[in-house]
Amino acid sequence: MQSFRTYIYLILVIVTKSLIAEEAVLNTDVQLQWQGIQRWTLPQGYRDVLHFEQAIYPHENQLPVFNKRFVADKSFNYQVNLKNTVFEAVTQAEAELLQTKNIFQQIPQVESSILNERGSTYLDVQISPVVLKNGNFEKLTSFTLELTKSAKP
Repeated sequence: MQSFRTYIYLILVIVTKSLIAEEAVLNTDVQLQWQGIQRWTLPQGYRDVLHFEQAIYPHENQLPVFNKRFVADKSFNYQVNLKNTVFEAVTQAEAELLQTKNIFQQIPQVESSILNERGSTYLDVQISPVVLKNGNFEKLTSFTLELTKSAKP
C-alpha cells in the first residue's frame, strides 16, 4: 500500500512539473485610435503632440507610447512580441511635427519590465508606435500583442 501511494505521488510530481515547464501564450488584439495632432497649453505657450486615445508621454521627446499592464507572477519569465502589425502613413502636418524628433527605428520599439505595486506584481509593456521606413514616417494602427509566459529555470 505504501509503494502504491509513493507511485501515485511520483506521477503527480512528474505531471505537475511538466505542466509548469510548458509555455503559455496570451494574444491580445490592439487597435490604436489615432486622433492627429493635439495642442497642449503650457504656462509658457503651447506644445503640439501626435496623439492616440489613451497614449502616454513618458519621454522628453513627447512622442506617444502605448502602455498596458498585465498581472504577472514572479516565478515566471515573460517575452513580448508584436504580430500582425498594420501601419499607415502619417499626414503632412504629422510628418512636419515628427521631423523635429529623433526617430530612427524601423520597427516599433517594445519595452517590458516587471513592476511591484501595492503588493502585486505586473508586467508593464510599452510600445513606441511611430517608425521611419524608407525615409517616411508611419504609425502603427493595429497589432497583436503576444505574451509568452515560461517558468524560470
